[in-house]
Amino acid sequence: MRSTLTIEDDTDQRVRKLAESEHCSYKEAVNLVLARGLEALSVAESPPRYSVRAFDAGFQPGIDLGKLNELADGELADGSGDEA
Repeated sequence: MRSTLTIEDDTDQRVRKLAESEHCSYKEAVNLVLARGLEALSVAESPPRYSVRAFDAGFQPGIDLGKLNELADGELADGSGDEA
């Protein structure tokens, strides 16, 4: 595919040096740089794996874990949650 690009002078110089060092044409060097840049972007877009280590919270049978916020609300309402 043929495209027209405007390349900054410093970038042009770097691509020409790369073409010389890689013993390839300017066109091949531009394609190489684009491919490497796009590959680096796709790697950067992948979020790191996140893992959670589960542990036994030690709650006793019969405690409704869905209502723990009510317990905290009650302690705050009667002042027994204050430690100051």
